[in-house]
Amino acid sequence: MGNCVVNCYVLHSYPWKESSLIVELISADDGRVSAVAKGARRASSVYRGLLQPFNKLDVRYGKNGDLRSLLGAEWIGASNHRMLSGSSLFSGFYINELLLKLMQKHDPCPKLFSIYESSLKQLSSGIFPSDLILRRFEISLLLEMGVFPDFEGILKNNFKKNYFISATEGIISEKEINLSDSSSCRVEKFLSREIIKIFSGNILDLNYLQESVSSKNLSMEIKGILRTLIDGQLSINKLSSRRIVLDLNEYTKLGRKN
Repeated sequence: MGNCVVNCYVLHSYPWKESSLIVELISADDGRVSAVAKGARRASSVYRGLLQPFNKLDVRYGKNGDLRSLLGAEWIGASNHRMLSGSSLFSGFYINELLLKLMQKHDPCPKLFSIYESSLKQLSSGIFPSDLILRRFEISLLLEMGVFPDFEGILKNNFKKNYFISATEGIISEKEINLSDSSSCRVEKFLSREIIKIFSGNILDLNYLQESVSSKNLSMEIKGILRTLIDGQLSINKLSSRRIVLDLNEYTKLGRKN
């Protein structure tokens, strides 16, 4: 019983019934929460303009049920980052969609919330490349879910074996591949020594990632490995934001040719 007051970000909102919205929120204390904002689509609603993605709010909602009742919301203007735009906006939508597809509801996630908040601020500032910000967030999410492989353990083995990354098994050795049922173990990519060393370091520090990822080939290799791990968790779910970015890139290429 009772109400809950939390500091949160809006991930997404969509129409519900005639005049209401269902809003998806992320907070440090409650993790991902779905709440009904009754009457939020009416012109006179106190929620008009508040329940937009990336807005930081103080919200109050009921504690009962999987779908909570939103009882109040107040914009935290002083703490907000600059508005996302252009490519940084699509990066923000990608981050939000990952949380919506992969995060369980009502699991406290203070570390991930902190990374999420700093990612939005860094995307809007443009100080770090957006690719690095996205890779750090993907790693943070996989760590939060408990499915990020133990690269440090492999490093301590002094590279006595060849290792690969699998969407279903994480890190797997060449010997384990030969012994496994090929139908249950889908091997995606070979893990180079350089990649294992990078993933064994301070991977949640953007300065470390910027110094370590010194070439485009390394950047693409890391992106591919993380995509393999994330796709393994998504199962049959597809990311709309990823498809939109691919379509936009294709459209841009066609425009340049013309």
